[in-house]
Amino acid sequence: QRDWRLAAVEIGLRGALAHLLGEGLAERLAFTESLLERPAPHDGHPATLEHLAERVRELGRSEVGIATEARERGGDTAVTVAVATPTGTHRETRVVFLGGPLGRGRAAIATAAILLRHLRGRGGA
Repeated sequence: QRDWRLAAVEIGLRGALAHLLGEGLAERLAFTESLLERPAPHDGHPATLEHLAERVRELGRSEVGIATEARERGGDTAVTVAVATPTGTHRETRVVFLGGPLGRGRAAIATAAILLRHLRGRGGA
């Protein structure tokens, strides 16, 4: 409804989020980057997910930036998501169950659900 554009960086998802969002957002998905691991701090800036969400938002010249990181925990996958919008940032962690490719796919779906809930709720107003 807002006609906002999205930029995303995903860590440990091997492109699962870009694939999921690219199918539905088309030209509203301005920029994506897929990393195997979180970058080291650079020029005094921490490599927090909140900072990465803000940075990818700038790089993509977008109103919304999202940074998501998946980590295997035993046989499951934990995903932490940071969403940056003009009104601030939001961070959330979930366990999505299963590891490997299925866990990464579930992490991408959880990331999209967190983003949607945040934009529909207080964070996107």
